[in-house]
Amino acid sequence: MKMPSLRDSLAYEGFPQATRRVLEHVESCQGETGGNLGALVDEFVHFRALPHHTGLNALQELQLLQILSDYFGVKTNVGVARSVFMVLFATRGGADRLSDHKVKLLGKLVSMCIATQHEMVLDCTAFWILQEGATSPPVLALLNSIIQDYCMLMPGTLDTLQKVDKTSPSFACQFVTIVTGLYQLKPDTSSRPPPALLEVIAEWIAGNPRICLSSLRDAKGAVPVTPIPGLCHWCIKSPLVQVAERSSQE
Repeated sequence: MKMPSLRDSLAYEGFPQATRRVLEHVESCQGETGGNLGALVDEFVHFRALPHHTGLNALQELQLLQILSDYFGVKTNVGVARSVFMVLFATRGGADRLSDHKVKLLGKLVSMCIATQHEMVLDCTAFWILQEGATSPPVLALLNSIIQDYCMLMPGTLDTLQKVDKTSPSFACQFVTIVTGLYQLKPDTSSRPPPALLEVIAEWIAGNPRICLSSLRDAKGAVPVTPIPGLCHWCIKSPLVQVAERSSQE
């Protein structure tokens, strides 16, 4: 009698047990790369492998986020956690056919983990940003999702975001780096950061200036990027923008 393949076994179990098993399988396959592993992640974590698959409903998606949060929450080996995280969410510069879905799911996971102050997920996200590139479309999409959640849709939860620099200095460093690059302080208001976001960043840096260098320790194999040039850009350009604003109002 032929033994069922792993894929057949997972398909029989279905969500959510299949997702938990795939996460453990990815961890056990450290260092391996191959289409089979990616295909299992696509089908049983992202639920996007089959054309006829409708994906998860809203309640199941919340359950998926909790499964991911719980999985990374018990990991103590940062290297293993980062490796699994990259298998789940790497987009290869946006070339992955599931890039948009991955970034949307990651945005929801990160927003939830900011609220719960989940150190491992935030640290893994900082590493993901470093690998993807601070100016890559997936990273900018993730940042905009977080800003939308905490500065636009739910400004009353801003105090939660303010605690992130203590929970994950690496994530806070990457966050500031991207924000200073995204908002260039040009005459149009869309290029200026929301006041609430400025308040958060100012508190982070005033309370712990060393977060600006946190990315240096994680830069193995990648070009180190810090928020210092962007912050200098803001400090120099901000008075000029304010003067231009007053002149236009007079």
